[in-house]
Amino acid sequence: MSHILFFPKRFRNYALGEMTVADQTFPLRDTFVKKGENTYYHIGEAYFQAQWVPVDEETVSREEKPLQ
Repeated sequence: MSHILFFPKRFRNYALGEMTVADQTFPLRDTFVKKGENTYYHIGEAYFQAQWVPVDEETVSREEKPLQ
């Protein structure tokens, strides 16, 4: 069973948890950063060999659409 902790901060959010693969459990963390009114940055990291290693990273933007 994995446990996830969520730590909100101004313009930045962290989620911490763990994952088990092939009988090995390791820590995970996700960081979300608000870069602008409609843009967010995310990086997912896993803790391997005493360091945080990026495993997933993206920037997403919401497109403004005119009302119809």
